[in-house]
Amino acid sequence: MARYTNNHCPVCEQAFTDTDDIVVCPECGTPYHRECWKKVGACVHEAEHAAGFEWKPDAEPADEADTARHLAVCPNCGNHNEPGAVKCSHCGVPLNAAPRTEPQNAPIYARGTVDAPDITRVELKPTDCIDGIQAQDWATFTGRSALYYLMQFFRMEKTGKKITLCFSAFLLGPIYFFYRKMWKQGIVLALVQLVLYTPLALLVLQQYNPAVLGGMLTGVAWLEPAAFACDILWCAFKVFMGLSAVAWYQKTAKRRIEGIYARYPDEQDRARELAQQGGTSFLLVVLYYGITALMTVGFMHLAGPAFVRYLFASYGVSL
Repeated sequence: MARYTNNHCPVCEQAFTDTDDIVVCPECGTPYHRECWKKVGACVHEAEHAAGFEWKPDAEPADEADTARHLAVCPNCGNHNEPGAVKCSHCGVPLNAAPRTEPQNAPIYARGTVDAPDITRVELKPTDCIDGIQAQDWATFTGRSALYYLMQFFRMEKTGKKITLCFSAFLLGPIYFFYRKMWKQGIVLALVQLVLYTPLALLVLQQYNPAVLGGMLTGVAWLEPAAFACDILWCAFKVFMGLSAVAWYQKTAKRRIEGIYARYPDEQDRARELAQQGGTSFLLVVLYYGITALMTVGFMHLAGPAFVRYLFASYGVSL
């Protein structure tokens, strides 16, 4: 029995234990749980028997156990990293993370959901493809939170469902897109936000400094309901961004990765370019905040001292 312990049954993919009832294919020696053998009724390698296929154990021999213990084995994908590595070089998971304890049939892409109950846990190899892109290249390009995006991209490919709730995009709006280097989408969404906040800005000017626009805002009655309606629209638009952001990111990342594939046939050059063009950007976020701050200061100057005093008073600061 010790020969088969820690090897895996090819039908249920569960590791054999010392107490399992095991039967062996008489042709190639592949071990099965007795119930699994009864279920399939034949060896899964039957088509390879004529070519002389022989089963070989996949568990490491005892004399190699001490060596393997010192390797940094990823608890998520099983990749063997260099000794002392902090994160997995393929999926980015911390190597001191506790192994998963969920049932074997738990979905990999969204724990506890049932939008695709027929998809069970999958161990993605670095060279496995998601939407035509290798998993290791997705991980290199996405950088931070690579595991989250790999799970979502896999789920979207298998189910065809593109809607995924992304709290970062919902809460941060355009900032999320700048952070993920989707500057075109970030600019468009920032302009939409600016347009939707325009009625509120005009309402403030009407109340605190109507003379700034030559009295054009005096007596305009539709600004208040327009500001309220635009506020509702912005909330709805944030929900839309939160549900669509991951699909937008997947589409943008796929286009950029395919471009890198075409320009860099060498694997090392390609990996370096994926890491450079992908990942995240704090610079774009700081730039966005800087421009927003300048616009806010400019608006406060237009609105006048009375609005500035009101604004600070709302935070408990008296001027």
